[in-house]
Amino acid sequence: MIEQLVHDTILGAVAALGFDIVRIRMLDKNVTADSATKVLEILIERKDGVYVSIADCKNVSNAISTILDVEEVIDSKYNLEVSSAGVERPLIKPEDFVRFNNYVVQIKLHQAVEGAKKYIGRIISADAVSVTIKQDNGTKELSINFENIKDAKLVLTDELFRKIIK
Repeated sequence: MIEQLVHDTILGAVAALGFDIVRIRMLDKNVTADSATKVLEILIERKDGVYVSIADCKNVSNAISTILDVEEVIDSKYNLEVSSAGVERPLIKPEDFVRFNNYVVQIKLHQAVEGAKKYIGRIISADAVSVTIKQDNGTKELSINFENIKDAKLVLTDELFRKIIK
């Protein structure tokens, strides 16, 4: 998979600059009705917990671009987009769910659990296999296996917003 190859190629340089890679995706974006462009999307966050600036994105982008050009990891034309993981940060690995324990998340599933494919709730526990959330009404707990998670992200709540502005 190209994303894993890119990850393995740039990881050391990105870490040396003081950043973690949150997610790498190769996307096909339609530029016009009859043409598409590949976009290599890389989401980063700072290791020191400070929010990512535009200058940070530019520095990481320049470093990554040079490495990918020299190593010739991608054999077709593409645009590189480096950006902050953002406030509504995607949760990719089990460690992300552990790190953001007690935060509100939105989870989309491959297969329905209890009749639904989308849930919003507060993470109450997570391990290497699954995450348990308490739904917004606060009365029902739901355990979800990571293999069934299609997409997950933090939800901007008043609580998270207050933490950001501190």
